[in-house]
Amino acid sequence: MSNQNMDPPVTGKPQRWLLLIMLPLLWACNARSDDGRMLDITHGFEYANTAPGQVDPVKLLKGEIRPDFRPLHSPQSFRERGKETWLRAALPPDADPRVLEIPVLLLQHAQVWYALADGSVVSYRSGTAMPFRERPVRYQGVSFPVPGTEGDPLPLLIRLQTGNPLNFAAILWDRDAWQEYSYNLHAWYGLLIGSLLVLALYNLFLAFTLRDSSYFHYVGYMLGMVATIMTYSGLSEEYFWPDQGQRHYIVLASGVGTFFGVAFVNRFLGVRTRHPWLFRLSTLNALFGALLGIGTVWGIYLVPRSVMGTTLHLTLLVSAIYYVGMSLYSYWRGMKQARFLALGMSVLVAAMVIHFLYLRSMIGYSIPVFHALEAGILMEAVLMSLALSDRIKVLAEEKRRLDEQYVQMQRNFTLEMIDLEEAEKKKYASFLHDSVGHGLLVLKQQLDVFMSGAEDELARRRLEDMKKQCSGVMDEVRSLSHELHPHMLKNLGLKDALLSVLERAFSSTETAWFADIDDALPALPADMEMAVYRITQEAVSNILKYAHALEVYYSLKIDEGRLRMVLKDDGVGFDPEVEARGLGLKMMKGHALLLEGTLALRSRPGLGTSLALHLPLP
Repeated sequence: MSNQNMDPPVTGKPQRWLLLIMLPLLWACNARSDDGRMLDITHGFEYANTAPGQVDPVKLLKGEIRPDFRPLHSPQSFRERGKETWLRAALPPDADPRVLEIPVLLLQHAQVWYALADGSVVSYRSGTAMPFRERPVRYQGVSFPVPGTEGDPLPLLIRLQTGNPLNFAAILWDRDAWQEYSYNLHAWYGLLIGSLLVLALYNLFLAFTLRDSSYFHYVGYMLGMVATIMTYSGLSEEYFWPDQGQRHYIVLASGVGTFFGVAFVNRFLGVRTRHPWLFRLSTLNALFGALLGIGTVWGIYLVPRSVMGTTLHLTLLVSAIYYVGMSLYSYWRGMKQARFLALGMSVLVAAMVIHFLYLRSMIGYSIPVFHALEAGILMEAVLMSLALSDRIKVLAEEKRRLDEQYVQMQRNFTLEMIDLEEAEKKKYASFLHDSVGHGLLVLKQQLDVFMSGAEDELARRRLEDMKKQCSGVMDEVRSLSHELHPHMLKNLGLKDALLSVLERAFSSTETAWFADIDDALPALPADMEMAVYRITQEAVSNILKYAHALEVYYSLKIDEGRLRMVLKDDGVGFDPEVEARGLGLKMMKGHALLLEGTLALRSRPGLGTSLALHLPLP
């Protein structure tokens, strides 16, 4: 017996454009077979199944025993439970050492014997149950060194032992092609896992930023996929426990990843509230997959070990079909953010179907088929990440639409309130002018009559005082009537009505005021004139009540297609963040909002107040 190591180089730096070269790299892994660098020799094998320990490989190679060997027609499932599988062939001669790869997933035990020309036999052992450092060719899968030969073919015998489905293939590589393939394979896994981790970190950031559990579930799903790829490909044995054989973490990683995937889909699509029974069934299926994995690690098998792999694959396939079905259904029902999710899940299901058909020996070996599930996971992860980004876009559009509806509802409400307020003011103004004002006028005339007939000087003076009081009340009623309903705005126009407001407000005070109103104001809509009038009226009233101003400046002009009103005072000022919350300010902002304008209030304690109104001209 002899043993030697052939360590393929694993150095090198992945390319920058990860997603652009992912799939082409799969094809680059497949060295060209037309120049002899890679040779598929699967169909040159014969197979036989025997009871364990029944066959002596050396005697078999020398022809001393002759089991019933049958031709191998790949793809073909030929493994029998409880028996050893033997394969024999003759390799074409080549003076240089080569590498024989057996690309069978999760092949626990494999051993090869070569019958050399001098009559000696060389043997090597490999398989996932063998520690990585002890494998004759340090490779994640199963491979053996091939001695160089000259002249005659090299007979070989292979014994396989595995509890998993067996779709046998055999690839013969020359040394340079094998090193190139090994490098490309490491680059592929580096880019694949790196991309998945980048997506996981990005969505973890979104999870903390948006406080949305969908992103946490997606991160758990991505990490589960990374763990699955690491264990399924043998990278975990190479990098994490090279001195030990394969560990039972594949079922755990796949099951936990599926659980988070189902949780992500249910949360993303709101299945729990829309379809509670589907939510419960899908969660139970995913939980069963997760318990399969957890139980396997602890040596507790929920199903017989012989059907563990099949059960896991069926559980994953059911979950993936649920992903696709629910995503398509949600998109059909109008949930736009489900489109990328449906596409991504469809890609994953297609990859899982290819992988399942390959495991069941329904399609033959090729490097793209061998890595179809990994490529499907990558594309699905990218598309799911796009689904999350698309969801943000859809939700932003929905928020914008709701904001617009809210603004419109607010405008309608404000308009109704203003119309109702104006109607009430008009009603009370008419009442004051017609009823109260008329009654006071009649009272004043009666007082004149009484004064003309009074002979007592004291009585005449008292009647004169009553007449003056009546005149004062009539003036107040007339002023209040004008404030409630701006008759001057309708009769004299906007400019004169505004000047009247300022004159009535400040004429009896010590406040100096100045008005700069454009003489060439165009004809404005009635609602715009009313808004300017009411805002001016309210602002002037606030100055009288609170500002204690010595000077007031008022301006109304047309500026670049907009009506611009400015009212400034040098009063005591205030803090707008604390005090500018009254009903009057809300009313002013409501008027501006209805006309799609803006109202800006600036003030600081001790520095006066400035109010600026901008309204777009029709």
